[in-house]
Amino acid sequence: MTRLCEEDLRRVVWLSDPALSPDGAWTAFVRSTSDYATGRMQPRLMLLCNATGQMEPASRGTSAQNCPRFSPDGHFLAFLSMDTPFPQVWIRDMQDGSEEQCTFFRWGVKEYAWSPDSSCLAVCVPVCPGMDPFPEMTAREAELFLEKEKHAPRVTDELMYKLDEAGGFFSGRDCRLYEVDVEGETCEILAGENWRAEKPVYADRKRVFFLGYPHGREKRLVPELCLAGAGNVTQLETQHAVSAAAAPIPAENGIIYAGESREHGRTELFLRTDSGETALMEGISGEGIAPAVLGDDRAKETGQILGTSEDGDMFVLTAWEAQMCVCRLSDGQHILEHGCIQAFAPPRKGKLVFLRSSACHPAALYELDLKTGTERLLADENAWAEDMDWALPVHVDAPVPGWVLMPPGDLPCPGILYVHGGPECFYGEDIFFFEAQSLCSAGYAVMYCNPRGSAGYGPEHMEGAYGREAVDDLLGFADACVKRFPRIDSARIGVTGGSYGGYMTNKLTMLTDRFRAAAAQRTWISPVTSYGTGDMGFISGSGQTDFRAYMIRRAKNSVLKDIRKLNTPTLVLHGENDVRCGVEQADQLFNCIRALRPDVPCRLVIFPGENHDLTRSGLMHNRIRHMLEIRQWMDRFLKEEENADAFAQ
Repeated sequence: MTRLCEEDLRRVVWLSDPALSPDGAWTAFVRSTSDYATGRMQPRLMLLCNATGQMEPASRGTSAQNCPRFSPDGHFLAFLSMDTPFPQVWIRDMQDGSEEQCTFFRWGVKEYAWSPDSSCLAVCVPVCPGMDPFPEMTAREAELFLEKEKHAPRVTDELMYKLDEAGGFFSGRDCRLYEVDVEGETCEILAGENWRAEKPVYADRKRVFFLGYPHGREKRLVPELCLAGAGNVTQLETQHAVSAAAAPIPAENGIIYAGESREHGRTELFLRTDSGETALMEGISGEGIAPAVLGDDRAKETGQILGTSEDGDMFVLTAWEAQMCVCRLSDGQHILEHGCIQAFAPPRKGKLVFLRSSACHPAALYELDLKTGTERLLADENAWAEDMDWALPVHVDAPVPGWVLMPPGDLPCPGILYVHGGPECFYGEDIFFFEAQSLCSAGYAVMYCNPRGSAGYGPEHMEGAYGREAVDDLLGFADACVKRFPRIDSARIGVTGGSYGGYMTNKLTMLTDRFRAAAAQRTWISPVTSYGTGDMGFISGSGQTDFRAYMIRRAKNSVLKDIRKLNTPTLVLHGENDVRCGVEQADQLFNCIRALRPDVPCRLVIFPGENHDLTRSGLMHNRIRHMLEIRQWMDRFLKEEENADAFAQ
């Protein structure tokens, strides 16, 4: 078997967004590979014949493609393509294989949905206020526009004006809802300039449900359930806060939407009718829909997480006891509960297509026969993984759920406690966690768990994320791992984590000298200075009656107040364009250590152009360098007696 190394991340082929044709004969999915020269991912649309296994590119285009959707009648396959300056909808004729561009908007299309009769598309179109969304720009016009926009002053009068997922400062191109016919000849606006729109779905041929954003200030990102039709838009009142986790689904007598259940502390499905609302997931165990499980191939949207079969049976992606699975709502049965399910295509002709990964293998494409329960592998693009020496996660009996990856051999080894972000996320048992595997391959026991604050175990477990409870959980789990595996040298333990995990990394090293080395990734260190600087840092302050007292409380919660207690060598890693945890947080941590604890080794590494998603969707060479920095830092302080790698300059 071959030992894994950081560079092997380039070899991973990521599969996402499966779509199944109405007759069950074809599966379309996105296949993404890494471009060595640029470091960017190259998503290409593939078309698979389910009967023969024959696979081919679904488009002749050479640029990024994603979001495949078959028309209800099965005659067409639509997708978004970047062969134009901005993503536009293209349509492939499934009979003759021809393809044509369908939309021609100035700033492209963000997402779309088919009409029931397959004649039209509802499209969410970015639009600049006061500017016509037509005509489509030429490549040169787009180049000049983006260059000018890049250097233009950024102006806002909104309270919320930036978001990490949006790449920073909002562009001002909010999405409006239009309808176009498949021939690309007619275009009609369905929701005007007062309605920012996403996740459209047809209620019937003349009406479209969508998620609208009518609010301002701190509620700017709070969606509402809306209905466009007959030239009007109606905001539908709901009993639960609407979640943007999934598009609504039309029902025979109403609409099914994703909403936040305060009672269960999770995102659930609710049927809204004129006579009231019904909870659809009562009595169903799990984390609701859109569980916040962590893993490399759960980093971005990987495809559909709920849908209905031809006979109206609804299926949802959920999590149960740290397993990602698919649940059938009609009987509450978990029909897929082995491995880590990434996404699925709603069943057609009794077959369900899904993506599943494991701790030792990136996601592959499978087909499930719902009648017999038989599974069949459709596509695996990572045969190389079979020859690698992966570690299987071992569950550790501790006060909180967790696992450890043990390196091969019988000799004593150092350990690394890896703290997840969120905190309202959680590790799954079968997640594909490449970085943890590469650290294990380098000789480390990698320990990871779900302390207080983690989702997946009910609302009570989500309390105490920032208090002593989570600290005790993490330290107790590390003790349990050492007890379970005496090979782990308790005198050589490191700690790392990103976002909330970076915060806890710092907190642990300032409360205890237990750890010999630390790597704080995209850290959050000073709540008082994060107010108004990060994209979310001010929200908890809205509605405060005594703002001075509120800011004093934030200052008291700063980990920096204990900086003089720090004795742990600390590596600080951050994306320069991080808007969630601003880069000033990394600057403060590094400079405080250098100024106040000059005898403590510290190193700051800033990645230009990268945001908070650096380790999941950053440029490939930056992701690899990020892993190398952590591993070589741990080598330096946990393997002095061994021949550690030369320290990166």
